[in-house]
Amino acid sequence: MSPASPSPSAQAETLIIARYGATEGGPLQPVRRALQVVVHLTQCKEGLTLQQLADAMNVPCASMHRLLSVLETEGFVSRHHTSRRYFVGPSALDVGMAAQRPLSIAGWAERSLSDLAHVAGTAVLLTELVGTRAVCTLRCDGDNRVDVQTEAGRPMPLHATAEGRVLVSDMSRPRLSRLLYTTDLTPFRPRTPRSIEEVINHVTLIRKHGYGISYDEFDAGTWSLAAPVRNGAGRVIATIAVASAGVHVGGREGINFLRSQVIRTAAALSAELGGQANPIAATGAGH
Repeated sequence: MSPASPSPSAQAETLIIARYGATEGGPLQPVRRALQVVVHLTQCKEGLTLQQLADAMNVPCASMHRLLSVLETEGFVSRHHTSRRYFVGPSALDVGMAAQRPLSIAGWAERSLSDLAHVAGTAVLLTELVGTRAVCTLRCDGDNRVDVQTEAGRPMPLHATAEGRVLVSDMSRPRLSRLLYTTDLTPFRPRTPRSIEEVINHVTLIRKHGYGISYDEFDAGTWSLAAPVRNGAGRVIATIAVASAGVHVGGREGINFLRSQVIRTAAALSAELGGQANPIAATGAGH
């Protein structure tokens, strides 16, 4: 009988001690310091510099730099590329939000997405916000599998996909700006938005029309149209999207058909959660 695998917390402790080293405060001192760093960063929305963190915790800059390097590698802190300030990273946010995060809706949404895939003839993707990251949690295909790279479990960049932008479309502008400020706006393709303002402009259109479209921004040649799924509080908790190679969309008539089907399916799932569809989206307004 093989020995039980160590718990994630034990693995994290071992990792930090191995890379940072035990100190005179005992073997758990690096773990305590790592947690203190994350706590300090959660209390300072404008971020902190290496020197500020070292001073706040009375730790030498060299020691703080080593600890921050480990935390950044593991995603518990992130560092802005120009200001060099440190912020809470996606892994820490995932842990902090775990207790508040609802269970994935992928299980009971599968039938609806499967039906949509057969009607639309495209891949249909369910994407949910996991911490601060958009993640595809379900993919359904119709009779013929479409050549789209996204599979269940794949992260979807917030700035470069319709799915990601729709997920954050009900955030206030200040909150969205803060989130994007700590997001790596990787220019995957020539059409990828490259600035916070560009992303916010896309989100503004989504708020106006009730759905979002992206083409050739993340995966080469991939076109997608996404609509929000809302819960009883009216909050966007997921998106439903059709995705296909651009040449297979079928022109304006095909886009209009797919848009109506996506909006209808998203509205039905929202209704099951006690939410309401965006009344603007229900009119089928385009952009």
